[in-house]
Amino acid sequence: MGGSYHYDKSKGRWLVSVYWNKTRYRIFKYNGEPIYHEKTAQKLLNKIRAEIDDSLFTPASYFPDSPLSIKVFSEQWLKASTVCKATKSNYRKCIRKAINHLGADFDIRHFTYSKLSILSNDLALAPKGKYNVLNTIKTMLNHAFRDEVIRKVPPFPKLSIGMPDEIKYLSREKQKSVLQAIPERHRGVYEFGMIYGLRVGELRALQKDCIENGILIIKRSFSDFELRETTKTGQIRRYVLTPRAVAILEKQKVIYPFSPFLFPSDWGRAYSGRYGMKPVKRSA
Repeated sequence: MGGSYHYDKSKGRWLVSVYWNKTRYRIFKYNGEPIYHEKTAQKLLNKIRAEIDDSLFTPASYFPDSPLSIKVFSEQWLKASTVCKATKSNYRKCIRKAINHLGADFDIRHFTYSKLSILSNDLALAPKGKYNVLNTIKTMLNHAFRDEVIRKVPPFPKLSIGMPDEIKYLSREKQKSVLQAIPERHRGVYEFGMIYGLRVGELRALQKDCIENGILIIKRSFSDFELRETTKTGQIRRYVLTPRAVAILEKQKVIYPFSPFLFPSDWGRAYSGRYGMKPVKRSA
């Protein structure tokens, strides 16, 4: 493969001409910028030749809406991802923050340690926010590597999520006062969750098949409003039902005998976290 570069007098810039797979390609930009110098055109031509030799040349990557731009490739990656809805939503937010800094057309093959470090330094975020953005990019690039789109994942700068927020616990007296202030209709679900320290998504996902021979089985969770047949950690947990937990469940059976959920909403579907938090906020 030969290829050549030429000066376009009418536009006052250089272009690279490549004939590949019976098609002529005229490329006017390098790394998203017009080619104003001959050395840059020569550098681009050598780069394309190396990509062709390594079977990595993708002509579309040198034109608008490149499949290797961070915007287009991240959409493909998220579409292929099997993570839960909430995690995918967080990935999208992090990618948008990266795009705001790098631009939608940034080629994912151009990520380097230096560019990742500059991105981390420039992001106006707390340590945890920077950590999330860089980790999202790393996850995306690992997918690109497995997809054989990039030859290696660049080293990433070391990041810290910072000091964790101090956890403030309610005293037993405060817990009792909060429970008493919650309307009786909602009290059982919160008390049950407090007994076992369940995540809200796990508590809402409890169904009647989660009770076997006096054992509570945590095997499902909600991610936003999506019911998933797995917990957040991917592990199934089992707890012995306490007498108080049994009493709460017996009461639920009487009120909602036809719902598959242990703690359903008034219309029999899964308990709504948004609806259910209102009485707690009013009583706290």
